[in-house]
Amino acid sequence: MKLSTNQAALLAVIPEGREVTSTELIKLRYGRKKPFNARSIINVEMRILMRKLEHMEDGRRIIKGPRRGPHPTTFLLVNQEDR
Repeated sequence: MKLSTNQAALLAVIPEGREVTSTELIKLRYGRKKPFNARSIINVEMRILMRKLEHMEDGRRIIKGPRRGPHPTTFLLVNQEDR
């Protein structure tokens, strides 16, 4: 399974081993020119990216934090070989 250009760009900006919120990902991915529905785009892209990394032979995984109501979602990129 291959990553799309947008998914590869999103994966490149996620810091490894540190929790990052969806708000931080929007800033890292889009900078100041973010689209109106950036949070929805990021959440959908992250969900798809999590599934793709699960099926790929890549050693990395993205772990999503628990739902916290109105607060931003947290994500953690980990290397499975380090565990």
